[in-house]
Amino acid sequence: MVVTQIKILNNMDNIFVLVIVIILGIIFYFIPAIIGSDKKQSTGIFLLNLFLGWTVLGWVGSLVWSVSSPKKEKFFTYSCDKCGNEQKFTKRLKLFVCQNCQTSYQIDDEEESNNSWSDI
Repeated sequence: MVVTQIKILNNMDNIFVLVIVIILGIIFYFIPAIIGSDKKQSTGIFLLNLFLGWTVLGWVGSLVWSVSSPKKEKFFTYSCDKCGNEQKFTKRLKLFVCQNCQTSYQIDDEEESNNSWSDI
């Protein structure tokens, strides 16, 4: 009976180790997709990694693509107080001119935190 319990424990240990190895393998397999998740072409990187990642060339290709691809730019959505026109600008700009009514706005850091950001 003691021998049977030891075999069961050994089997449970083997199953636990196998599950951990499978999880780590899946994470390693999708490293290019994880790195490329904040890139402009994240869908293409993910699909290449998913379907051709099992080949060494596909995995390396998706890794190179994910590292070299430019990041998604963040845009700031701002509504003109005068005409209500909504525009998107990059975060780096501090002075906005409404394209509709030509009203200019200077945005300070406190006002930036109150408005919405979106990835495009």
